[in-house]
Amino acid sequence: MLITLLLAAIPGAIFLLWWFYSPLKEPPTKGTPLFPRTFHTPAACARILACTGYSESVDQNTLTKVESRAHPNQRLVRAFLIDNAFTTTDDGYRKRFRAHAASKIKLSDANWKRVAELAQQLIGTTLVGHDGKNQLGIRLDNLVQSISLKISLHVLFHPDSLELDDEAVLEIASSINHLWVGSKRSNNPADEEKQRLRNALATIFPHLGSSARENPLNLILPAYETMWRIVLFCFIEVAFHQGAKPGWATLLTHYLADPTKARFEQRGTSTPNAVSAADIVNEALRLYPPTKRVYRQLHMSGKSEPELVAADIEACHRIPAIWGDDVRTFRPSRWSEVGNDAREAFMPFGGSTFVCTAKQDFGPRMVGVLVAALAARIEAGEWKLEVGAAGSDRGQELSGREPLVSERMGYEWMMISRRGS
Repeated sequence: MLITLLLAAIPGAIFLLWWFYSPLKEPPTKGTPLFPRTFHTPAACARILACTGYSESVDQNTLTKVESRAHPNQRLVRAFLIDNAFTTTDDGYRKRFRAHAASKIKLSDANWKRVAELAQQLIGTTLVGHDGKNQLGIRLDNLVQSISLKISLHVLFHPDSLELDDEAVLEIASSINHLWVGSKRSNNPADEEKQRLRNALATIFPHLGSSARENPLNLILPAYETMWRIVLFCFIEVAFHQGAKPGWATLLTHYLADPTKARFEQRGTSTPNAVSAADIVNEALRLYPPTKRVYRQLHMSGKSEPELVAADIEACHRIPAIWGDDVRTFRPSRWSEVGNDAREAFMPFGGSTFVCTAKQDFGPRMVGVLVAALAARIEAGEWKLEVGAAGSDRGQELSGREPLVSERMGYEWMMISRRGS
């Protein structure tokens, strides 16, 4: 009898374990199947991003495009109390928000120069410490999160980034990360974490209100949340991966000194495989897309119920037939030879109606500036990178043979320290 009961309980236990550890990104809305159908081809993913479907069927999506995108993103409303272009079903508001965001990130050459200088100052202050002594060991993820968030705040709201409270900044970064992960697991992220985030925001925004549309996170989340991880991965590839080329860091240093669009796109001529800063950033965006899977809710005219579908952007970026047999290797020089099929498969900033406002200029160039500032301040010859807790075997991730593990919580044990310290 006992054995029978145990056997009967196994399927339920397996389901619970699967649910807890599954990669489901958004809780489904009413009438939507529990688990999304995931598509891996560029053509299907492009249709999903456009909210038109996922196949060549004549069936039409009966939801509006803003509804298709907004429904899966309601988890972000519950987690962060936001109302922005990603979560609204009001297309007029979406367009106004998009225009407002675009105006915020349109920087002059002088502003780009100031951002480059500020990033170096912020990194230098962190590495030395406020007491003027060199830090013996620094968590690399915390450093990248702090710098990315401070620069995002500088661009969007213009505070004095050098005077921002470091503890509050790291609290904001940590709370965003935990709430983001928690929103994928539960319809009701922890109130305690929400309050910690709000308290930390209040140190920077003393007049923080309760209106969702006035929440500064409406702008902070799109600018910071996906950027810090691509900065982290790109910097590791450039500075510490065994396959890294010395010329990459030098090229980025030149871009840091002259952070113009022309310099960003300029390829060297000294070698046949010369690359540009843009090539380095694009390769990082290919191998580590800021959003690995994009979700839409579709209600096709031939279906009785709406369905949750996912466009697997990471899969599109790693198809050997499109990108080559070395598709899992970080090789920026591939961008001098990619064809139209690769450019159509490259979707790190979404596509169609909902292409990110940062796609054409701000996003890639900002990643380049922050990676360049890190590479200039943390030279591989002077610094060492330790991956994983003592006794772990995670150091093999830097072999260059495989991509880095891009899980959100995967780099909490990554430390940098000066050689000989």
